[in-house]
Amino acid sequence: MTESGLGVPAILAMKMTMWFDIMASMTRSTIPEHLLFYRHLIHGGGWWSDCSGSNDPDLKIDNLTGCPADVLLCIAEITKLAHWKVQESRTRTLSVTQLIARGNIIESNLRMGEQASNQSGYGAMSRPSMSTGLPGMTLRTDTQAMVASIYREAAILYLHSVLSECHPGVPEISRSVAEIKRKLENIMPSYMDRTLIFPIFIVSCLSSDPVSLEVLKGRTLRLQEPFMNCHRTQHAIEAVWIRRATNGGQSVDWRESLRQVGSDLLLV
Repeated sequence: MTESGLGVPAILAMKMTMWFDIMASMTRSTIPEHLLFYRHLIHGGGWWSDCSGSNDPDLKIDNLTGCPADVLLCIAEITKLAHWKVQESRTRTLSVTQLIARGNIIESNLRMGEQASNQSGYGAMSRPSMSTGLPGMTLRTDTQAMVASIYREAAILYLHSVLSECHPGVPEISRSVAEIKRKLENIMPSYMDRTLIFPIFIVSCLSSDPVSLEVLKGRTLRLQEPFMNCHRTQHAIEAVWIRRATNGGQSVDWRESLRQVGSDLLLV
């Protein structure tokens, strides 16, 4: 039992519920229903938060998903920002200054989280391996730290696709794409790619290099059934590239492509 009075399985079940809710909200482009609650849980520290200083590896959500709790919360905040932008645009009241200011706060939180992880030595080679939550899979903490870093950069890429639309040539977008590709190259293709569906998807959609696209597609296509999301994800990526090639260089929203493939598609 933990200090909350809940067993580890119950806590992990709650965290996975949050994970699926936030990722589903991103696909549907809706605000996560319990966002205020998630903010309280993650920023409140204690038994729930992965950022509270607890050394219990069984309670860390990234052992199960690859994505640290603070990054997951930022993904939820970006989805909320994207929803706000759409609503303001429809009423012709969008303040670009306010949009950028809100985005800067989210990016600052993501960058500070990365600095905190680096300072804590989270990826130190000397630390023991940890469970990923997937049968038969464990991660060295250096690999786990790299996966967490990839998720952090993928969230930043998501943010800039909201702020600047989905144009691969935007400097902030192209920098994040290059950084994610570089980090992915440091992780050999394996079953670990099951935890990297979202980063691989978004970098594939916002890349402009066909060769890199084929490499990224190959990573997910190697995964075995019954992980059908990988194949549906490939259809969404291909739809983005086809539309971009035929629409004269206009922005192609990868979230719209996701919804067209299926509103129930989760990038997990």
